[in-house]
Amino acid sequence: MFVLHAVFLGQHRFVINYSDDEPLSRLHLFAGLFTFGLVPLWLAARAAARIPPVTSLSIILVVFGAVSLAAILTSPTRSQDLNLNLLLAKGFTAYGMNPYQTAPLMLQKDPWSPPSLSWSGQPMTHGPVWVLLLASITACTYSLRMAFVLVKLTALVALAAGGIFLWKIMALQGRAVGDRTGVLAILAWNPFVLQTALVDAHNDVLILVAILASYLCFLTRRYRLSIMALMLGGFVKFALWPLMLVPVAYLVKERGMHRGAVCAAVLLLSGAVLASALYAPFGLSAKNFAGLTEEVMERGWTSFYWPGTALLGSLPWMGIVQIRVAGLLMGLLVLGMCIRWDRPLLGYTLPYAVMLFFGSPSFHPWYGLWVAPLASLLIAPAALLILSVPLIVDELAPRWALWIVTFGLLAIFGVTRLVRSRRPASAGG
Repeated sequence: MFVLHAVFLGQHRFVINYSDDEPLSRLHLFAGLFTFGLVPLWLAARAAARIPPVTSLSIILVVFGAVSLAAILTSPTRSQDLNLNLLLAKGFTAYGMNPYQTAPLMLQKDPWSPPSLSWSGQPMTHGPVWVLLLASITACTYSLRMAFVLVKLTALVALAAGGIFLWKIMALQGRAVGDRTGVLAILAWNPFVLQTALVDAHNDVLILVAILASYLCFLTRRYRLSIMALMLGGFVKFALWPLMLVPVAYLVKERGMHRGAVCAAVLLLSGAVLASALYAPFGLSAKNFAGLTEEVMERGWTSFYWPGTALLGSLPWMGIVQIRVAGLLMGLLVLGMCIRWDRPLLGYTLPYAVMLFFGSPSFHPWYGLWVAPLASLLIAPAALLILSVPLIVDELAPRWALWIVTFGLLAIFGVTRLVRSRRPASAGG
């Protein structure tokens, strides 16, 4: 894992130059080596279920801690998001510039400005919880490297909290300790999780925690806390808010239409008050949503399309906005079906999987953090690892070859499982 982690730095073009004209560029080589790391990870997860729980947990935590240390000391390699967000946060704390109305280009003379500004004209797109968190860090240090470390330590705490929540969820489901350690190993050692959560420190790790905290409260029938967890997470990324429909529906079902509706209305009113308080440092203005509007209305590239999005995008009347709206409607339809059929775990995972697969013109691998933890409770470990492949090597071209490999591996795994499940029946017959 240490070797593969170091090798994976070569995936980013700013670390090692590569040429797509080469028969086998270093980008392909490093990404391929890192993906092959999933094989020993799968074997380790299977072994974790067969050895004493204390031993397996100790091994998982020691390895995770060691790799986490390497990740925290490594600057972001696949994304400029953290760098740009810290730059805008510093603009707020050092120069009094509103990050929601300031573009990184306006701060290009600051020492924290990266040498290459990919999104130089776009203001902050994320919610105020994320901005205030970064502002509290930029107010404490003048060192960009120290700011990176502080954000990554926050991400590590969030990831650890997510692991605790997931462990408690599995315990409530009655899973054996061996099964729980296997799931934990697959997530804690997964290259995709380590890269997106700790190396690049995307704020999606906070979304991961919000979803797991909400589902844990949901399982214990604390629906109001479940709603509040999602509401607070939505102030990091607003896309989380549709998921509140799940605990709201069960709150209404438990308390009756009248009392449930009153509780939901009080919670929504509390959310409006919270929004006013969180946005107060930046002013209550529609201009604060300029970056988000640009993100939704204009950002999209065919090279980032997943197969479902490419299918919709092939229709002549489907532009970026239309694809996003179609994906949202499909996700909400799936969410309604999960609520209707009393499948809350599916309701917490499948709608986002549908939205991201069909309705994301600018898909990025870190979105997978929204789905992966709870998806590990629904699908086999080997299938989860196979689905990690497109999240690790998403930059490789041609894209169609990547998906042929992914779906091919899933088909082989499915056929193998089917054959194995029929053997005992045949033997018994």
